[in-house]
Amino acid sequence: MKDYHVILIYAQDKKGVIERISMLFRRKMYNIHQISTSITKDTDIRKITVRIDSLEKDKIPQILKQINKIVEVVNVVCVDDEIAILTEVAFVKIKNDENILNYLKDSIKNLEIVNLSEEEIICRIIKEPEELSKNVDLIRKKADILELTTSGIIAIKK
Repeated sequence: MKDYHVILIYAQDKKGVIERISMLFRRKMYNIHQISTSITKDTDIRKITVRIDSLEKDKIPQILKQINKIVEVVNVVCVDDEIAILTEVAFVKIKNDENILNYLKDSIKNLEIVNLSEEEIICRIIKEPEELSKNVDLIRKKADILELTTSGIIAIKK
């Protein structure tokens, strides 16, 4: 079972919208794990993707209604991998050694080496969120991670 929910919010591209949305979550004491925005086909509308901790099922419709009350919000929906494609990107910088490069190439699909030096390897992994976490754990067990950053979930409805 997933330990999070992904909420897609379509809102007018106006100052203060993200602040009002995040304040709503803060007032309800829901933890936002990730928040990102992206453009849409309509230049006046932004898509805001929010990943929050798992909540009881009866809380989701309530929070969607509250978000929808924000004047600039055009549409809001909670998605999962049945109705949307969910993806996350990670950049992982690890200490280079003679064995790690082959291990990475053999063990992790969709891994791309984006920078290679004598001291460090920087790789990019594009996966579904759960798979990404598993792959980072695999790297963590075999290599010295120097830096790690993720994009947060991006989603598009099917």
